[in-house]
Amino acid sequence: MWLPVVTLLMEVVWREWFYLVMVPSMVLVLDVPLLPSRWIDAFAASCLVLDADGGCAVWRTVSSVKTRLLYLDIALFGLTQFTVLAWSDASAQAVCGVGLTLLASLASINGEALGYDYNLKRAAHG
Repeated sequence: MWLPVVTLLMEVVWREWFYLVMVPSMVLVLDVPLLPSRWIDAFAASCLVLDADGGCAVWRTVSSVKTRLLYLDIALFGLTQFTVLAWSDASAQAVCGVGLTLLASLASINGEALGYDYNLKRAAHG
């Protein structure tokens, strides 16, 4: 669980525009699964995207979740910068920083590994 801590420290210490680039890059490059397995199973079970056979495309579902979380990350960053420009109160930025930290954890789901595991289970039971 060290990535959220590092993310929060980056927000507190740096507070610069390149934070927008650093967090998604760290999440994608390090590919550290930080969520509990039951949360990952819940994402897989939600089946937001179907494959050609009508089955659940787990890796595409999780990838779409990661993409949405990345958009939320960008939106929160924009909100952070707006609050800094509009008000010189650092507490608003700290709140957004905590949100970015949580999203960094959520976005680190490994969709490819989930899809592989799902396909193995499906083949074993099919």
